[in-house]
Amino acid sequence: MIKPIFGALALVLLASCTTLKVDESAVFKPNHSGLIEEALPEGYQLREFKSARGDGSQRYGISVVHPNNKATVLYFGGNMFDIPSGAAGVIKRLTKANVNLYMFDRRGYGYSSGKPTTTLALADALENFDFVRTEVQGKLIVHGISLGSFEAGHVAKNRELDGLVLEGSTTNVDEWARTLVPWYAKPFISVEVSDALRVVDNIAVVQHHKAPLLVVVGDQDNITPVALSQRLFDQSQSSVKQLFIAKGMGHTTATQHKDFAGMYSDYVHNKVTAL
Repeated sequence: MIKPIFGALALVLLASCTTLKVDESAVFKPNHSGLIEEALPEGYQLREFKSARGDGSQRYGISVVHPNNKATVLYFGGNMFDIPSGAAGVIKRLTKANVNLYMFDRRGYGYSSGKPTTTLALADALENFDFVRTEVQGKLIVHGISLGSFEAGHVAKNRELDGLVLEGSTTNVDEWARTLVPWYAKPFISVEVSDALRVVDNIAVVQHHKAPLLVVVGDQDNITPVALSQRLFDQSQSSVKQLFIAKGMGHTTATQHKDFAGMYSDYVHNKVTAL
């Protein structure tokens, strides 16, 4: 999820005029925590992947695979997601749709070393996709939440996917940053977005991406509001697309909605693998 600067808004409003800066330090929030919980459903096997990148940093990822599944999801988590603390919940929720899962820690997160930047995160996303594509047979879906939706979008822009899921996403950083400031504060606050973050634009992605698209958002999401997901859905050129608005759910909790598992399973098996 993205929780960088919202608590500061109240203090910002005390000033007559100020600039709200949105840069990479506000986006990447490594969350070093305990070991991953054992959350494997019956019949699934867990594998770990450790490898050195070209610059010497360590890459860490896992897969959760059932031999009878026909679809695989490459999952990109939010800006505080790492495998040790967050994978168990993702495994529990997404495997209800009978999919295999792959996920990787970003640089500086979990068991991966290095320092996260936008440029490196996007390059690593492509590298991770290419690795998974060589590992699996059948349909490969890319699912990104919040910050991870930009990585997922970058993969969709540069690789051929069987399906794309954008959860708690936004259109681009400029439009998202403008939603951070309430209307009554706009005369007093200017938003300055780092150039490094302007390279990500999911509007441009969905305007060219043709594989089945699923957009997921909670109707109580006050970080990436529903209007941003609606705009992604409206701009999508995919002939197979769906917008799921989870009632009563906020940012990063849409997959906990009672109707999510059935909807996700329908998307995977009737809209992706059936093609």
